[in-house]
Amino acid sequence: MGGAAHVNLTSNAGALTSAASVVVPVACDAEMSGTFVNAKGIAQQFKKAIRAPGGIKTAWETLIEIGAHLGWTVDIARLNDVRRDMPAKLPSAAGASSAPAAPAS
Repeated sequence: MGGAAHVNLTSNAGALTSAASVVVPVACDAEMSGTFVNAKGIAQQFKKAIRAPGGIKTAWETLIEIGAHLGWTVDIARLNDVRRDMPAKLPSAAGASSAPAAPAS
């Protein structure tokens, strides 16, 4: 990367974390709620199945926090704020369905 800092936001260690200048822990998929676009182009919401370990946040929450420390103003505080703004940026997210949560085992 030509001497540039490589920051890795991740929930687990791997090849990218060993190459990173800075590693920031974030919640894994099972530890967060969100929206994904499936292979058919349909946006679907999902809910977290388990709680993240203490102090671990989602990637988007971590980026918002880093931005705030850099003086950036962002009009996002909750997942619903992200979902509110998604259709303007990602038309397939309009009317995303909410899948029922699978029971945690």
